[in-house]
Amino acid sequence: MDRQPTVYLLQEPTSDKDLSSALSYGRIYPIIGANEHPAKDIPRTMNKLAAALRNYDPSCDSICFAGGDPMVELLAGIVLERLGFEEVIHLVWNRERGENGMRTGHGCYMPKRINLLAADPENFISPEE
Repeated sequence: MDRQPTVYLLQEPTSDKDLSSALSYGRIYPIIGANEHPAKDIPRTMNKLAAALRNYDPSCDSICFAGGDPMVELLAGIVLERLGFEEVIHLVWNRERGENGMRTGHGCYMPKRINLLAADPENFISPEE
């Protein structure tokens, strides 16, 4: 039996965010609460992310960051890679622009497939270069 796609909301936003376009990619499943501080207890945050993302299915699920502590995005990437995932779908906020080229304040979430193993550490550029 196929399950409904899930949008793993990495952290609930502290203010109202329009998540309606994210709903078109699946049901919203928040992981970290709005008033939690992921960077203050990184092991706890990583354990919480791992418990939720263990069921991530790269063929239909996605992750979404709609605000909060940006540290949670970094930690989610680390957790997903450690869980053995090679690719994730990240819903990225795509801002609309008006005729004048300025941001309108409106937009929608768009999927971006990210290969977690794309970078070859042997070819990393050193900071001196």
